[in-house]
Amino acid sequence: MKSLKTTAVFLLFAVAPLVHAENWGDVLKSVNAETNQALQNGGDTLNAEKLLAKAKNLHADELTNLLVQQVGVTPTQAMGGAGALLQIAQTRMNPEVFATLAQQLPDVQKLLSAVPALQKDGSGLSGLAGKLAGLSGDSSISSALTAVSLFQQLGMKPETMQRFIPVVIEYVKVNTGTAIAEGLGVALSADKK
Repeated sequence: MKSLKTTAVFLLFAVAPLVHAENWGDVLKSVNAETNQALQNGGDTLNAEKLLAKAKNLHADELTNLLVQQVGVTPTQAMGGAGALLQIAQTRMNPEVFATLAQQLPDVQKLLSAVPALQKDGSGLSGLAGKLAGLSGDSSISSALTAVSLFQQLGMKPETMQRFIPVVIEYVKVNTGTAIAEGLGVALSADKK
């Protein structure tokens, strides 16, 4: 019994950096449920990997939830839009800095995979993006038009993208630090070439 409680306390401290204060209730419920199940099954240890996976899933949905609450979009739009911005950042940031961002935020790959494939749109923005980038040599024009096309494809207006950017940057700042967030901000800036 003492071993079980010690394990539960250890796991609580192990997952603490992965969640924010508003998610503590969920983490505590999860730990209590696992502890109770282990006691009922006569087990002496908790499944640490299972608890850690639950904590990571709470963390992975955090940015999506923030965007849903602060921007007023659906979870699908939040994931796809955040993924589109991260996709732009990935092409414009120093690869080592982006790798650090992806390592410190386990939900980056999940968000990147939520970006829909760019379809030819009726407005011609996706084709125009490639042509303008080729003519001017400015990838920021192409990136911006591609992002606008993706946001429209997700059922959002282009100006919604501007509401996403500060939420995504603040989320990155809180979870990774100021330097990476500033790099992300520069990568998402219209001035970056």
